[in-house]
Amino acid sequence: MKVLEQKGIILRGPKVGRSYAFMLNPEFGWKGDVANLNEYTEKT
Repeated sequence: MKVLEQKGIILRGPKVGRSYAFMLNPEFGWKGDVANLNEYTEKT
């Protein structure tokens, strides 16, 4: 997990309970509809 975070493949999110929430960097992969990807990229 540490190496993936250092390389920017996963992003650390807010703390949930005692551990952090992680998400996949959308530049490396996307799980979901293409329409949602377009909306996300327009926001950032």
